[in-house]
Amino acid sequence: MARYKVAVTDYVFPNLDPEAEILAEVDAELVAGQCKTKDKAIELVRGADAVLNTYYGPVDGDVMDAMPACRIIVRYGVGVDTIDIPAATARGILVANVPDYCVDEVSDHAVAMALALLRKLPQGDRGIRRGEWTLAHLKPMSRLTELTVGIIGMGRIGRAIARKIAVFGP
Repeated sequence: MARYKVAVTDYVFPNLDPEAEILAEVDAELVAGQCKTKDKAIELVRGADAVLNTYYGPVDGDVMDAMPACRIIVRYGVGVDTIDIPAATARGILVANVPDYCVDEVSDHAVAMALALLRKLPQGDRGIRRGEWTLAHLKPMSRLTELTVGIIGMGRIGRAIARKIAVFGP
């Protein structure tokens, strides 16, 4: 029997092999589920020393009470909205997240979508599918260098978008 128990409430990865390998080095057992209900979460985390969480929530006081030895809950993602922070604080449980999770993927996608809309790719695709090979439905078409790009929020993702858009120059 392992010295520690680490529970994964839910995950989106094909497997948890990297986690299992790392935890095996510190004599920790990894138990994983795809929790959709509080009862399933309580059953899974019972006696856990640590919890990894993706989307299941809320990881609240009832869930935390099933793991009195728990010292940390880590969210696979940038936010901690699935975890009841006051309940964790009251129980002395640290809460952490992965602040850089998907910053490149999300900012790449945002820039790609902005460029697609700027160049009117959806309209062009629809026109071509209708057999219209004219540019009339794509006008007016603007140059990115002539536009002002507004970014609401300059957190990690907003700053990454700004860096990527800047390469197109003034």
